[in-house]
Amino acid sequence: MIGTRFVNKYRFFQANKFKTILLAASVFSSSSFAEFQSSEVIKKVSPKYPREAYLRQIEGYVSVIFVVNKKGEAEDIEVIDEKPKRIFRKSALNALKKWKFKPAMDDGKRTTDIMEITIDFNMH
Repeated sequence: MIGTRFVNKYRFFQANKFKTILLAASVFSSSSFAEFQSSEVIKKVSPKYPREAYLRQIEGYVSVIFVVNKKGEAEDIEVIDEKPKRIFRKSALNALKKWKFKPAMDDGKRTTDIMEITIDFNMH
């Protein structure tokens, strides 16, 4: 069984690729957060369970952080954690590239958003 856990979702301003600054709630009034709508998954593609991992009955996960662009696509995907190392990475990344998202909206305009998810690889 392959599952997805949405670990955390933050509102970020991107300074450089993932060198970001988390905006503290005290900086903005509650109305400015109300105008921001986070990205949402609208289409998931399940990753293929790697044959070698299946035959050896290996389970694990891959955690990634990525940008959801204005077109609703994942880009700048970076693996931030995985267990075991490198077994499920390629499968998870290939699947995530096929996912579709409803882009984030800020004051009625499409904008980029940063998401962090974990894709689980389980035998049952």
